[in-house]
Amino acid sequence: MRKRILVAGAAVAALAGCSASDVHRAQMFLPGAASGIATSSVALDDLTMARLADSDVPLILASRDGKVTGTFTQDAGNGTAEVWVSPEGTQMSMQNGVLVAADLSGDALIRVEPASPVTALAGASYVRAYHHTDGDGARVTSYDCTMSAPRSETLSILDVRVPAATLTESCTGPSGATIENAYAVAADGTVVRSRQWVSADLGYVELDRLIR
Repeated sequence: MRKRILVAGAAVAALAGCSASDVHRAQMFLPGAASGIATSSVALDDLTMARLADSDVPLILASRDGKVTGTFTQDAGNGTAEVWVSPEGTQMSMQNGVLVAADLSGDALIRVEPASPVTALAGASYVRAYHHTDGDGARVTSYDCTMSAPRSETLSILDVRVPAATLTESCTGPSGATIENAYAVAADGTVVRSRQWVSADLGYVELDRLIR
C-alpha cells in the first residue's frame, strides 16, 4: 500500500513538471510536521484535470490559508469512514465528506459527531461534538450548529468548472467560540470542496476532491 501512495505522488510530480524526488522532499514537510500543515515549495500550477484523466486513484488536494499543502490518496476504509493518506503516511478520515479524524497536528482530531450527509442537515439545528486528544488526554467539545440551505454555484477546481450546492455550517461553542465550515456537494452527492475546522491550534483545512 505504501508503494501505491508514493507512485501516486510521483504521478502528481510529473504532472506538475517537477521530479518525483522534489515532490516527495517537499511533501515530507506536510501534515505531521511539528507546526501542523506546512507549506510545500512545490508548484502545482500545471496540474489539470485532463492530465489526471488516466488515473483511477482517488485524490484530494489539501490547502491551508489558500496555499496548497499536498495530496492525499485513498487507503483502505475503516468501517463507514474513508481513510486518506499523504505520501509520508499522515492520515485523515472522512465520512460523507465530513472530516472525522486527522493527525495533522499535536492536538489530534479523533472523532466528529454527527457524520451525517451534510445535505440531510440542511436547515437543521443540532449539536456537533469534536473529540480531540493530546499529551494531556482526551476531551470533547460540543458546539451548537445550524446548517444553511444549499446555495447553487459553479466552482473552479483546477481547470474544470463544477456545478455544486454549497452549504454553510455555523457553530457556537464554549465561551462564545465560533467556527464556520463549508461543504460544496456535486450532483452525485460527493463533497467536492470543503473548508473544515480541525482544532484550535491548526484551524481550518481546505480539501478539493480531484479524482473520485
